Amino acid sequence: MTLLRQAALDLVIVGLLFSGLRFGGRVCRRLLLPGTVHSALDDLALGSIGAGWLVFAAQTFGGYGRPLALLFLGLGVLGLLDRAWWTALAGGWTHWRQMPWTNRAALGVILISFGSAGLAALAPPTAKDALVYHLAVQKTYLAAGRFVELPNNIFAYFPQLVEGLYACGMSAGSDRTAALIHTGFGLLLCLGTYRLARATGLSSTGGWLAAAVLASTPMVWLEAGWPYVDLALAFYVVQALHRLLDWHATGRTSALVLAGVFFGGAASIKYLALPLALALLPVLLGWLAVTSPAPSPGRVIRTLALFFGPLLVVAAPWYGRNLWLVHNPVFPLLYTLFPTQSTGWDADRARLHLLFLQGYGSATKDWLDYLTLPWRVCWLARTDDIRHYDGEVGAVYFLFVPALALWRWMDSRLRGLTAFAGLFFGLWALSSQQVRFLLPVLPPVAVVSVWFAADWLGINRRLRRIGLVCLGLFITANALRTADLAVEGQAVAAGLGLVPAGDYLRSKLPEYGLFRFLAEHTEPQARIWLVTTGARTYYLERPFLTDYAFEDYTLARLVWGARTADELAAAVARLDVDWLLIAPGIVLDPKTTPFENEAERARFVAYLRRYATLVRQDGQLALFWLEGAGAEPAR
Repeated sequence: MTLLRQAALDLVIVGLLFSGLRFGGRVCRRLLLPGTVHSALDDLALGSIGAGWLVFAAQTFGGYGRPLALLFLGLGVLGLLDRAWWTALAGGWTHWRQMPWTNRAALGVILISFGSAGLAALAPPTAKDALVYHLAVQKTYLAAGRFVELPNNIFAYFPQLVEGLYACGMSAGSDRTAALIHTGFGLLLCLGTYRLARATGLSSTGGWLAAAVLASTPMVWLEAGWPYVDLALAFYVVQALHRLLDWHATGRTSALVLAGVFFGGAASIKYLALPLALALLPVLLGWLAVTSPAPSPGRVIRTLALFFGPLLVVAAPWYGRNLWLVHNPVFPLLYTLFPTQSTGWDADRARLHLLFLQGYGSATKDWLDYLTLPWRVCWLARTDDIRHYDGEVGAVYFLFVPALALWRWMDSRLRGLTAFAGLFFGLWALSSQQVRFLLPVLPPVAVVSVWFAADWLGINRRLRRIGLVCLGLFITANALRTADLAVEGQAVAAGLGLVPAGDYLRSKLPEYGLFRFLAEHTEPQARIWLVTTGARTYYLERPFLTDYAFEDYTLARLVWGARTADELAAAVARLDVDWLLIAPGIVLDPKTTPFENEAERARFVAYLRRYATLVRQDGQLALFWLEGAGAEPAR
């Protein structure tokens, strides 16, 4: 199939999928929450939660993949027959034509950002987490037609609501469909941010500017072109915040319950929703105190139950499965509370994993680092550099800091959003300082920043113009940085077909050439042992063995437990592997070696010389055929 036809098919599938989610969500709302105030965004969020439950059922009982995809696409066709949907679209077009130029400019930023991100999504996926688990795990499930436990891949135990949608897209279209689904969630996130801004009292211009701030964020643009899950998580958090504002304003119990349902959807996507809920708890109690001064303990308990009860029910399937399989609902996290032994995890690796996560951000993490952390994140963060938070958001978000000085001028709605973002930032600062983990609170930060720069200054037209110009400059700076990342990464060029897919993959993935060699020159049952290759197994078309969190862990333990090269060979033989794909320079370099001493290093080198044959080398990676694995193929 040509690139153009495949792209058209992927877009049609994504459109039908979101149409099916909206239609299914509308049906669920009418059955479970009749009479509630609703919008298309609420229906999409509810439909995705219902789809997540169907995904879990199909993983558990079979029928995972194409049958489930056809069900969702069929619902999508029914959704297209809904006349109200087309009426709403026509109304949106009329509204756009009546917008002032500032609103149109902001909407233009959103459309250009996500349009280019959609082009990047058409490139073959190369982002690490996608190739390690977002797509790789689903590829295994699709091959089996159901859930298959993968004890060596700790990431396979994460909640999988969004990945289930990706699997449906992959079974009906391609892996580009998965990335486009995430692009769609990014666009929905911007629309949700606009609605959140309006719910806090911002003007229409302020709402579109908040959405434009989010759309121009470099990290948001990058993620919108990757089959990750963070933008979907942020979308659900924004939906929950909007419903909590509704509850705060009206006192409707249904709005509070729906907020809990949406946060349950967030928890069905990523464990990060749990600390987000913790940061939201004081805000929830604060809003309760505003609407009902001196609430009774019973009122407090009832409010918390109405929010956290639906959250737990919605997310229960994913956490319950982990509890059943490995006796830890949030595996592999919180090992000290749930000390579960499994094939791919133990106390030593849990300790190393915690140290690795804490390695993001400044190396010192002293009081000065924490004091200047907002400045560092907004001005000094860089993509692909863990010491600089591994991502970029842009200086525009630093406006949130001076906005704190205007706390007394904020109403309870803005104070709630400010407190939520600030509390979560504090939790983030004390844990793994990855910019990606801040994405769920960027929408409320954008709303508060726009309020400070534009709407708060509305009483003075001259100052408001200055604020709008400053916002425009910040958004332009972010957009230019995003364009630089797009040109540097070549994803847009690959999506347009200007760079051949094979060349693009070889330039991004050092192991791809050797994966192709294995696919073309080995038997289908040949088993590959991957060591220090990145564990990006999505493009490997052969059975494999690897350690995902620490790729040299098994090798180090085998060498440590063997006294001679012969004993090491016997231990490797028990792994039942035929090939070894390794980066010798990393394993043997004294600065990066997993071996404890020179004797272990010499033992491994002796094993390679005696029991392994170098068949092919590509850059730092070397492919060895292991003795006793069968006939050696032609090189």
